[in-house]
Formats: sequence, C-alpha cells, structure tokens
Amino acid sequence: MSGRLPRNLRGRLCVEEDRRAFPKRGESIEDFLAAVKPSNCSPDDVDWIQINNDTLSPEYYQYPDLKAFETVLSSRERVLRTGSYEEIAQSKLTCEKEVLDIALKQKQKVAKWMIGELNPADVDEAWRIIATAVAQNQLGSGAKIAPQSNLIIVYVHDFSNIDNVLDVLKTLKILILNPYADRGAKNWGFKPDIYTMLGITGKNKYQLFATIYRVWDGETLLQKRENYYPSGGLRAGYSFPENLARALCNSGGHAVPAWLLP
Repeated sequence: MSGRLPRNLRGRLCVEEDRRAFPKRGESIEDFLAAVKPSNCSPDDVDWIQINNDTLSPEYYQYPDLKAFETVLSSRERVLRTGSYEEIAQSKLTCEKEVLDIALKQKQKVAKWMIGELNPADVDEAWRIIATAVAQNQLGSGAKIAPQSNLIIVYVHDFSNIDNVLDVLKTLKILILNPYADRGAKNWGFKPDIYTMLGITGKNKYQLFATIYRVWDGETLLQKRENYYPSGGLRAGYSFPENLARALCNSGGHAVPAWLLP
C-alpha cells in the first residue's frame, strides 16, 4: 500500500485475501461511483473495486474442498504424459465436465463473464453503467474492476443456469460490448470461480481451456435460443460449449431449457 490511504478509499476498503473497495454502509451507488473510479485509484492501494447485490450466492464466500478435484486433475496429467492424441482429446472433455460436476456437488456455482478490450477512455463510464445495473439487480450478482484496468468482471450466481448466463451476456452486449468494447472483446469469456481456485488459467498444466464460453460462443448460443432450434437441437458435430451447456443442465439437476432440447 502506498503511504497514507487516499481519502476516497477511507471507510470503503475491505482487506482479507486482497484489498477491495466497497460502498460504505448506507452510501448510495451514485456517491460511491463518483468517489471511487478505476482511473482515480492506484493498484498500489486497492486490488479491486466491487459492487454486489442481494442475488450474490452465499457460496461466493465459501472456500471449496480442493482435494476433491485431485483425482480428476491427476488423471488428466497422466493422460497428457502417456496418452495418444485421441485419448488426450477425450480426456480434456471428460476432465472439464468432471471438474464442473464436482463444483456443482459442492455448490460452488459462482462464475463470471470477463469483458476486456474496453476502450481506455471509456472505462470509467462503462464501469459506472455496469455497477449501477448490478446494484439495481438488473445485471448479474456482482461486478468488479481493477484500478487502471480495462477489464470488467460480472458475476453470475450459477454457471449451470444457462438461460441466466446468456441473459447477463445479452445485457452486457447492450450496455458495454456494443458501445464501448473493441473487437478483441469477443475473445474474452465466461469462467467458473472454481477454475480460478484450481489454477486453470490461460496457460495451465492441465492444458484445459481457461473459460467454458467465449463471448462469441455466448452470442452463438443466444442466436440459437432466439431461433428456438426450429430444425432440431444439439447433436454430434456441435461445438463443445453447446454440448457442455446441455450436459451441465442434465448433470446438475436443473431443468433443460426448451431451446436446448432436440
């Protein structure tokens, strides 16, 4: 932390595993956003600026049993060392699904849309729009942004609720992707929190995708949902995110959305 805490962070900083700025008790979202902007905070003083609403799952604050994932991930590493190309490809799909199945059993369902490549000059305004929508229960269950950053993270309370995941993306497209994001934003994606906790990042030793959807995957699913599959549903040859969506709904005990049915 750089010297004395800046005035705009006093009374708003929560320090646990990292340093996060939240609104003071009783503070309006307008006053908080006017005082604490990504552009006027230093990464030396705060790691994240965050807004939550009352839909944020209590599991967000609970740490998972990571040992439960060891067998699945160790099996993946073993196949990477000794398996054939076909075995490695199949192992990847199996590992991704089993990791998410275990997460669901532990009620570790929180995930996030990560939207980067925002035009730097528009970050403060894009964050104001997103944070206000979250605070008013109109978007996701929480959102955060790092100071001096052009990456906004919007939380979803249940990654297996495909309709809700896509509803959040649809709102994000209207609010910030279309007016504020560069073309590269479509490469950003949707990531379960359990992936972060397991170290499944962009370059991970398990060689898994760091996200389960990218923005353009979500856009494809949105279009298919709106078209309501007039000529049939998912079948062999469809992309992994689409098949994963149906698998998650089936394995997680959730009703399969009508637009995902054959």
